Amino acid sequence: MIAQLDVPFADARASNLRFSLALEEQPALGRCVVAAGGVEVELRILGASHQAIARCDGTELRETVACVPGADTAVPGWLERHDGPARYVFRSSVERPGAVALRERAAELRAAAETDAAAIVGVFPGAREALTAMLCRPVEGGAAWTTWHLYPGTGEVVRTHSRLVVA
Repeated sequence: MIAQLDVPFADARASNLRFSLALEEQPALGRCVVAAGGVEVELRILGASHQAIARCDGTELRETVACVPGADTAVPGWLERHDGPARYVFRSSVERPGAVALRERAAELRAAAETDAAAIVGVFPGAREALTAMLCRPVEGGAAWTTWHLYPGTGEVVRTHSRLVVA
């Protein structure tokens, strides 16, 4: 699904993003819900940031990578958390692929979102390479989702990969 965002893109940089697992549900500019591996994952585009809300067996996990009040931890390169039978693993990286590769990546993500019901891309008006994309897939015992935050002004792509498995 392509979400045409009705807010202007304010180019930021990867280092401005923050991480939280404790923020309340944030207002979404675009969203889709995916059932994957016994987990319901709500993929939420917040603009140049995201929130994924995963629900399973009465448990809720709220992953937020954004520049919003309350998200004040730097985005970790790796994090693992165990809550009872649930195991959550988060990884992130920042790439600087160059202008041509960034344009190609943006086109690939937009094309995937047009045909994949488990994907959403938020596209800013007048800035086709500035986007936030989310994709969810089932994994054994749970779900995994990947996000991409493209910042053409700095040439950065922030990629996150999360996995929630319930034993």
